[in-house]
Amino acid sequence: MNKPEKAALLSALLFPGIGHFYLRAYLRGSLLLLIALAAATKIAQIAFQRAMAILDMLNGGEVPVDSATVAELLSQSTSGADDLTVNISALIFCACWLAGIVDSYRIGKASGPYRK
Repeated sequence: MNKPEKAALLSALLFPGIGHFYLRAYLRGSLLLLIALAAATKIAQIAFQRAMAILDMLNGGEVPVDSATVAELLSQSTSGADDLTVNISALIFCACWLAGIVDSYRIGKASGPYRK
């Protein structure tokens, strides 16, 4: 496996920006990594808040504790602002992931002769 392919696989399979670090393109790698990490953190934060709200309802006795009720609560839509934030964050994360794969491969190819 040559250097551009290895860099692209690192970005694809681990996290956006890791392939850039392998190619010593630290600034680009850091930028991709930080943006993707911020988007993933926002998604996790909203999911955690939603889970805590459901847990509070269960602990407060507002809803019965059974798997069907919990599944129904999970499938219900949250506020429009949270849904929009999650969708935008997911789009940013996917864009960073794709950009990391393509750009690390492109940088690896442009770096001239490479070893396997």
